[in-house]
Amino acid sequence: MAEDEVRNKIGWPGVAAAAVGLVVASTTFAGNFNGFGTAGPAYVIAILVGFALNLFVMWAYAELTTMFPKAGQIYEFTKRAFEDGRARKWGVLLAAGAGTSYWLIFGLVFAAEGSAGASAMVSTTGVGSVVGWIVAINVISLILNLLGVRISMLVELVLVITMVGVRVLFGLAGFTGLNNVGAWHIDPILNFTPFGWGAVFGTLTLGFWAFVGLEFATPLVEETKNPEKNIPKGMFIGILVILAMGLIMGFGTIGVIDPATHQELYTGNAPQIEIGGMLLGPYGAILAGIASFAATLGSVNVAYASIPRIIQAMAREGLWPDLFAWEHPQYGSPWPATILTFFLFLVPTVLSHEVVPLIDAATVVWLLAYIWIFGLALKLRTSHIGLTRPFSVNKGIYFAGIFLILFVLWRAYQGAYWLVGLGLAIAVVGFIYAFIWTSYTGTSTESVASAD
Repeated sequence: MAEDEVRNKIGWPGVAAAAVGLVVASTTFAGNFNGFGTAGPAYVIAILVGFALNLFVMWAYAELTTMFPKAGQIYEFTKRAFEDGRARKWGVLLAAGAGTSYWLIFGLVFAAEGSAGASAMVSTTGVGSVVGWIVAINVISLILNLLGVRISMLVELVLVITMVGVRVLFGLAGFTGLNNVGAWHIDPILNFTPFGWGAVFGTLTLGFWAFVGLEFATPLVEETKNPEKNIPKGMFIGILVILAMGLIMGFGTIGVIDPATHQELYTGNAPQIEIGGMLLGPYGAILAGIASFAATLGSVNVAYASIPRIIQAMAREGLWPDLFAWEHPQYGSPWPATILTFFLFLVPTVLSHEVVPLIDAATVVWLLAYIWIFGLALKLRTSHIGLTRPFSVNKGIYFAGIFLILFVLWRAYQGAYWLVGLGLAIAVVGFIYAFIWTSYTGTSTESVASAD
């Protein structure tokens, strides 16, 4: 490998930054406070369920990515899982459909994220509109990623330090009593379920959302040094950082601002602004605004670094138009795929600004994608027994992951199962595209294998 190629690659800190940067978003900032405001201290149960489920997901992605170290992620995994046997003729259709559907769902995901960050900036500065801030965040992220993954990940490290630091600061301000409210007390925490257990079940999607997106580090596998070690290591460090940060911020805050008596402060599109102002005065509100902006920019930045590479991988093998396979010769960025993703992120973002409903809708489609990933990991255990697995766990973990997802879908979406239908509809659109494209171009498993 040429020296300049090695220099442009990232190590486990870059992987961890990508994982944390996507997850520690404005939606999780607002979402965690909404969770404590809805369920009280018992929201920690939803956080721990979300941690366990996303840990299982992280392990599945780590196993599949180190088995098949290519940027296509869910597309690559699906293609390889169905490259042999009776389902061979359906392999390309399934792979292209899964990859395209996965790309499409992030229209919903970043509608939620863009709305949360933009709402926080409008609340903090009083300048501009939600739509204006959404466009600005997307334009900045687009430019950073057109200049190459190394630059975008260096910026990401700075953003991660900023947003994690402010959240931990809020928690420590509560624990130490160095705030404008008063001393920390354990009584609000001992009042564990002030709103009942039904409210706890209702926050399962928020607990899951608090960690979702760790796998966004995996499309960077071709830009990672020693990916068989650095991909699992970076993601694991990332999920531990996220858990510690969420618990410190949450319990530090509710020990001085009781959600049972200040529920209105904890709910809404940008509760972090009011809570920051209550804890630390005007400077606290400003810090919350800065952290929210850094969080949204960080999440969108990672998305632009990761998601377009799935489209690029499919275009390389004839499953998307050839234009989207092109990458800039100097910066190594897939410019056409990145620019197309820019327009995908903007469309639903400007149509709705309600954060929690958007989170609920985006969570459904993400959960359905995770069921597919667990299924692929289990299938490959039987169809590719002899293949080297640099990273693996007991397959019982994947069965447990599927069970947890079904439990969350059942309990969290009672009365709102139409959201599950919406997620399935988005997936269907991706598979319809794959069917039309492969039929029109005559792309087959054999042609994709030869391109590979």
